[in-house]
Amino acid sequence: MRIIEAIAVLKHFCTNNDEEIRNELKLSPAELHGLMALDANEEISCQKLSKKMGLSISRGSRVISKLVQKGYFSENKLESDKRCINIKLSKEGKKVKIKIDDMMDKCEKRIMSKLKGEEAEETITVLEKLIKIM
Repeated sequence: MRIIEAIAVLKHFCTNNDEEIRNELKLSPAELHGLMALDANEEISCQKLSKKMGLSISRGSRVISKLVQKGYFSENKLESDKRCINIKLSKEGKKVKIKIDDMMDKCEKRIMSKLKGEEAEETITVLEKLIKIM
């Protein structure tokens, strides 16, 4: 199997896992990505979060607005610059983030349980190397 084919197969499995999470939590792909891009106690500007999600500022703003409407993000307007809004996970957002992490951990444990001894560590090393190369 070629590397690119293996990556496509892995992507398919990961997409299926993401889809299960999104369906259970009623999230769009972009909303799941937004929740995953923000750490539990992190507070950053909309612009930085959009960049972290790999989205344009306008597309990122729409995703952020939806997550604010759903109660997963809270906004903090800066006194020094009313145009700039910082985003952080709300109490409900932290609960959902924990649920997402738990579901991803379950998937990872299924994968790791099939690897023996040093295979898990070697697999992670190779995947990290591929990410750096790409």
